[in-house]
Amino acid sequence: MQIGDKIAGRYRLLRRLASGGMGEVWAANNELTKRDFAIKFLLKEFASNDEAYNRFVREAETTGKLQHPSIVDVFDVAQTVDGRPFIVMELLVGEGLDERLKREGKLSPREVAGYFSQIAMALDLAHRAGVIHRDLSSSNIFLARSREHNGICPKILDFGVSKHLGPNDGGFQTCHGAVLGNPLYMSPEQARGAEQVDARTDVWSLGVLMYQCLTGAMAFSSRNYNALMVDIMTKPHRPVNEAAPGVDRTLAVIVEGCLVKDREHRIGSASELAERLAAVARRLSRAEDAELEGPRRRSTDRLPPVRGVVGAFERPSVSLSRAEARARARSQRRVASYAGLAGLVVGAAAVYALVSWRADATAPPRAAEEARPSSAASADPSAVAQRTKPR
Repeated sequence: MQIGDKIAGRYRLLRRLASGGMGEVWAANNELTKRDFAIKFLLKEFASNDEAYNRFVREAETTGKLQHPSIVDVFDVAQTVDGRPFIVMELLVGEGLDERLKREGKLSPREVAGYFSQIAMALDLAHRAGVIHRDLSSSNIFLARSREHNGICPKILDFGVSKHLGPNDGGFQTCHGAVLGNPLYMSPEQARGAEQVDARTDVWSLGVLMYQCLTGAMAFSSRNYNALMVDIMTKPHRPVNEAAPGVDRTLAVIVEGCLVKDREHRIGSASELAERLAAVARRLSRAEDAELEGPRRRSTDRLPPVRGVVGAFERPSVSLSRAEARARARSQRRVASYAGLAGLVVGAAAVYALVSWRADATAPPRAAEEARPSSAASADPSAVAQRTKPR
């Protein structure tokens, strides 16, 4: 594929967005509707492979029937002139979770609880439709910019290795003997090669993802694939509160509940996980908002601004990020404390001056009393005559 190629008579390729695995993704413009889309192509070397071809088409069918804000939308499926299938999807703006973690290392507990509650709700929809993702990883979660979801809406990508109920026998269809998914996020039952995996395998993968986002490390990592599978099946992971002591305890307990090796004792469904994470997200959000608001305002602070005055009395119209708002709140509290200290000093000086003035006002007039005898003596006629008598 080249920039400028026209696909299916209407999609003009703009730029390549990603490539890997069995496909590549391009940004394209529909010249009929003037809308931009993302188009995923099956790589040419896999176009003649029946298994790869069927898996690619199944991804389009599976994703297309799952309508949820946290699942990427699919609009069309077709073939190129040379027989390569392609999927037309919504064009997302943002970054992959893997890119975010590579840049920042971790996410805040509030972000983890908020993002993964939405992802778990989307998975619950898929599970109720008989679809298990089985390939959840940081590269299959996209943090899309959104005005409707407080700035970020996480999106699940790539249902290409999903497992779903067959139309006839009610069993699960999969490729026997194939290693599917990223091994770092595989559940113990996947590591054992169990044929009967259910929705709880996605719950495990979400636990690994949340562990990675909170601690900046993988729950399990080894030098090679076989050693990694053994660790996932047999060895305990380092607890969340040891790897990241500052993490909210309730959130840490939820993550630990996802990482139970025996799936019978693991958190039982994506629905339960979504509800518990949503409760933590609401609590952490309220606590953070209360911290940003700072101390309760005085009644005079609620007075309307003086007409014609622009400055500290007016609420800024530019929206601030949470970090900027926290910094501003700290600065305001610091200024308020300095002003209060200055007020105490001025008040103490005023009291001291008042006390000194009153003490001077009530003191006896010593100079006047000392001056009275000389005045009386000068008023005595005999004394005056005595002083003026010649010697």
